[in-house]
Amino acid sequence: MKAQLLALILFTILCGLIIYETVSPSGFIYPLLHPEEQPLKKKKKLFAPPWIADWFTQGANLVGIAENGKTSRIFQRSSVHVTGKGNFLSGGVLKWQVLTGSLVYGGAMVGDINGDGLKEAIFGSEDMFIHCVDVEGNLIWKTNVSGKIRFSFTIFDIDGDNKLEVLAGSYTGSHLTCLNYDGTIRWQYSPNDFILWSSPAVYDIDGDGRLEILFGSKDNYTYCLDNYGNLKWKYLTGGYVYSSPCVGDIDNDGKVEILVDSNDDYIYCLNSDGSLKWKYLTGGDIQSIAICDVDNDGLMEVLGPCNQDKYLYCLESDGTLKWRYLTGEYTESRSTAAYDIDGDGIVECFITSMDDKIHCVKGTDGTEKWTYTAGDDVHTGACIADIDADGLYEVMFGCNDKYLYCVETNGDFKWKYLSSAAITGGLSIADIDNDGLVEIFFGSGNYMYCLTS
Repeated sequence: MKAQLLALILFTILCGLIIYETVSPSGFIYPLLHPEEQPLKKKKKLFAPPWIADWFTQGANLVGIAENGKTSRIFQRSSVHVTGKGNFLSGGVLKWQVLTGSLVYGGAMVGDINGDGLKEAIFGSEDMFIHCVDVEGNLIWKTNVSGKIRFSFTIFDIDGDNKLEVLAGSYTGSHLTCLNYDGTIRWQYSPNDFILWSSPAVYDIDGDGRLEILFGSKDNYTYCLDNYGNLKWKYLTGGYVYSSPCVGDIDNDGKVEILVDSNDDYIYCLNSDGSLKWKYLTGGDIQSIAICDVDNDGLMEVLGPCNQDKYLYCLESDGTLKWRYLTGEYTESRSTAAYDIDGDGIVECFITSMDDKIHCVKGTDGTEKWTYTAGDDVHTGACIADIDADGLYEVMFGCNDKYLYCVETNGDFKWKYLSSAAITGGLSIADIDNDGLVEIFFGSGNYMYCLTS
């Protein structure tokens, strides 16, 4: 059970990630620090890229959701467009879209950030602002973090006060910013260079009861901070660290490992003190890492799509190659999804590629199960959820042709939604309005979109 719960399946940011919601005796929904102690609500198995997803098993990009607290204030309204119709085929109805001052990449983090009992959506933009909007897309607050934001933010209660903090990195400003629930700046940490697309991972890596914050930077380091923003350690790789760190006990030795990649073409496995456990040389730079028990042997495997050599790599927990799958073109996907979506007992792994396709392969041996061809290059990772509550999972991804695609578990087309521009970031999924159906969040052009299913 613990091994299953600790599987970081999509990843960033957000990595893919499984979203597991668990309710505490106090009524809060929060990340499982001890997953074996609480049951899962099985109807909530949602998936999204690691840098933008809720994740409830103490791993990267954790999101805590509190369901009570103070009432929020709406300071001003944003540019919101609400409609009951959209450019769609049999699904994907626009709920709202929010106009920002520049390009929006990725989806939104969703949670009750201010403790008023209502969920908010938090997202970044290249306008340098973190935006917080309510369930209808109305602006609650926005904060300038002095640098353009793509995917590098996370929300989490890092200090245990039942209020969520926002951790935001920038790829033009050389700092990681921690915001309070009301958007005020709590602290900033400045690495030696800017943060690329690495969303912070939040995890108690050393078991001392206090959370650490991990992220990568263009200065070739992976950083580990305490929850006050002080440096605990940093590890030097041979190149830029693009993706979010992926955290879990992958080999069941009772100790946490941290998986990172670098554009020096290596996948690194670090111990909790920042020392190297192993590294594996691929055929190019890996831009995302996910961990999952793909063969049900009780040990985690490590998944990473490679840009240059076009392979999806699957490594054993000791860093040896299990299998690799060749796509038709290089991949810029910053997340990899893995889950048994059709209930046949075999985990499926999903990788998108610049060959215009999403590929579904068997986790046991890397053989192809199906592919679906979109209208152009596919940059986003796959996002998996039962979006229409019919008991069957759907697979969603964005494309350069401006469409958000939704396909069935067997790869058949279900619907697509036409947005304003190419969709090159990730997606996220959450039930923001508590109606029992999930909403889909993604950036396109200068807009953040929220679709109902």
